[in-house]
This record gives sequence, structure tokens and C-alpha cells, in this order.
Amino acid sequence: MSEQIAFHESTAVQSAAPVLTVVPKNAAGFIKARDSLGLEVKGLWQRNGRFYCQLSIPGKGCRRLPLRDKSNQPVETVVQALEAMHELRKMKRQGELPALMHNSQFDKHVLQYLSFIETTGRKKPKTIVQERSVLKRWAKYLAGTRLTQITRRHINDYVLQRKKAGVGNRTANYDVLALSNCLKFAKDEGWFSGNLPTEGYKRLKYVAPKRPLFTKEQLEHICQVATKKNADGTPKYRNGELLAVAIRFMRTTGARVTSALSTRWADVDWQQRQVHLRNTKYDKNVVVDFSDGLEAVLKEMYARRLLDSDCMFPAVSDKAGNIGSLRGTFEKVREEAGLPNLHFHDTRHFFASACVASGVDFMTISRWLGHGDGGMLVGRVYGHISNEHAQRAAKKVTFGNDGNQPKAAERVSAMDFAGALATTSAPSPTATKCV
Repeated sequence: MSEQIAFHESTAVQSAAPVLTVVPKNAAGFIKARDSLGLEVKGLWQRNGRFYCQLSIPGKGCRRLPLRDKSNQPVETVVQALEAMHELRKMKRQGELPALMHNSQFDKHVLQYLSFIETTGRKKPKTIVQERSVLKRWAKYLAGTRLTQITRRHINDYVLQRKKAGVGNRTANYDVLALSNCLKFAKDEGWFSGNLPTEGYKRLKYVAPKRPLFTKEQLEHICQVATKKNADGTPKYRNGELLAVAIRFMRTTGARVTSALSTRWADVDWQQRQVHLRNTKYDKNVVVDFSDGLEAVLKEMYARRLLDSDCMFPAVSDKAGNIGSLRGTFEKVREEAGLPNLHFHDTRHFFASACVASGVDFMTISRWLGHGDGGMLVGRVYGHISNEHAQRAAKKVTFGNDGNQPKAAERVSAMDFAGALATTSAPSPTATKCV
């Protein structure tokens, strides 16, 4: 049916509260919407139980636009339709009317979104690969559903299906996040004028498992295994030496593996005693100051560097630049070392915990880690280490040798003393009253 129509003048809406006039679901064409007095409402139409606003669009003539509320859901009453129509006309006057074109199907929009973020480099390749995989499943589930027809019910049903398939809450939450990113792009292009169906979505509860804290000896054991040699003196692992150097560098800088392997000697400021990390998360400018341990690692690396190369972790092949990945070697080495649960990110945890135990303030640690919360995350994750360190330090405090200090065997532990206080009842007011 053609969308071109002619205007028909009608009586203005009266002050009486309008009510919805039920329209048969099998109505084939548009009919004028009426108020409670049976009078036609100017510019308001109905078809199959839905409301449409008639607007004159420059260069396109008259169009009937579907009316939706702020949640992007179709309005259900005349009152809601009048409010939505008022907002639509207001947007037209302000030049903010959504793009008027045939509503894109979700699966086609996904291809456009992925092409855009890949071409513009707005997101990192690893993130694009992850979102492509997730959105492929969304496109299959939503099939030919148009963008503005996606509702919260679609999302809930999809999450339910994923949960029945055995995925965890974290994975289900990421699925919804990827959908939200795609729909936000659609909103930026004018497909949505109200709230997205993903807005206000309550994520499934997820508690990250507590990871074990590996010791310096365990990390050094990995390095020793990585540098093993065969009987003929050749390295057992092709990239073993690089892996050992990378682990020592990461545990003394807190750098993520992608950032560490991207670092060059030009990023090391020997005069200011700082390392400038590149390829960091969210492309933040992260600077790590030298500790004695980091300086020793850097000097050892510098003594073994390639004289004509700026790469700190040069590739073994003929390709110029740092090595791209050490994951294959790392997985083999950690199995032989008997540490199959060790991950590259554990070196970052080691760095943070060592800084906390050394008494470094949380804000400085968060700056070295590239956090932007002023140390809140460090305090929440590693605060218990700081408490234990403070308790050990308190035991070393003395208040002079006056000869009255009890021996260690005579000291009552704080827990026993607190228990004694808890079992002792306070005297009642009547017992202390003067008579």
C-alpha cells in the first residue's frame, strides 16, 4: 500500500480524556484515530491496532510514521499516541527527526557495524573477532527481525536459550553487551529515537573466581624450564629464552602480555628511570617507574639485545619487529613445569600484590597498572594483603626497653584477650550507684 496520502482536516482534540477505540486486527488499511467523543484526531492514524503520525517530510512528501514510547515500544492508547506524536513533531521542528528509510533488518545491520569498526580501527582486532562471533549468533536468532522491532523479550528469550545450552553468566552478559554495542551504532545512525531495548538490562550475577597467587619462586621455575637445552646444547623450546625474559619483564612492570611484547627500547627512559608501555588497554598512557628488580631485568635484557634492533622481544623469524605471540611456547612450558593453571595475567597479579606488600600506596600502584579509579580496584582486590602486611609490621613496634615488657610466652594473644572481654559482663547501673 502506498504511503502517499492526502491530508483531511478534522476537529481538534477536546479537553476530555481520550480513550482507545478498539480496531479489528484484520483491518487492512489505515483509519483515522478517534477520541472518546468519536471525533477524528488530526494527523493520527491506526492500522492493525497500532498508531501512526502523519507528517510532511521535505523532499519526501507525506509519511505515516509509527509511534513509539521512550522505551521504543509501540504505544497502546490514544493518550500515549498524542504524547509520542507531540515529541515527533518537536523533533521535526528541531531538525532531529530520525532517518526516514526502510527499517534495516538486524542481520544486515550487523554486517555494516562490523565493517565500520574494522575499517575505522575503532576497536582492536581481538575485540572485533569476539563481537563478530557473538553477533553472528544474534543474527541467526533474530533472523529477519527489523531493528526497531527488537524488544526486551527477544533478549530475555535469547539469554534463556544460551543458559539452557550451558553457557555461564559471564558469557551471557557479554552476548548482551555485544548486542548493545551494535544497537548503539544503529541509534547513532538515526534508526532509533528512544531508548534501546538493551538499556536498563539487569546483568546476570557473576562472581569472578579467586585466582591463586603465584610466588616469585614459581615464576622463576617457569623461566628455568623455558630455557632448558637438549643434549646437543640446542634450546628445547624455540622461543624459550624470549618467554623467560617476557615473564620477568611482566612480573616487574605489571604489563599485560600484548603490551609487554609491543615495548621497544625507545620506550625505556634510562635518565628518568621509567618505562612507557604501548598498546595498552583502552590505549592509555601507562608509565612504570623503575624498581630495583625492574632495573636489573632491563639491564640484563639490554646486555643481550640485538645491536641493530630496537625490539625488546625480537622475533626468531626473518620478519622485522617484536614477536607476535608466545602463547604456544608458554602452554608447553607450564605443563612441563607442573603449573597448568598459570596464565600470563598472573604475572600482573604478582606485581600488584608485591607492590602492596612493599607498602606502596594504592594510587601509585593503580597508575602503574593503568587503572583510572585512583586505586579503588587495587584496594578492593589486594586490600587484605595490605592489612596482613600492617599486622606483621605492628609486631615489630617497640616502645623502649623498660624491662617491663612480657616475654613472648607470657603474652596473651589479641584473640584470647578479646574473648575474655566478651565473656565479662558489664556492671549494671544499680551496682555502681552510690548509696
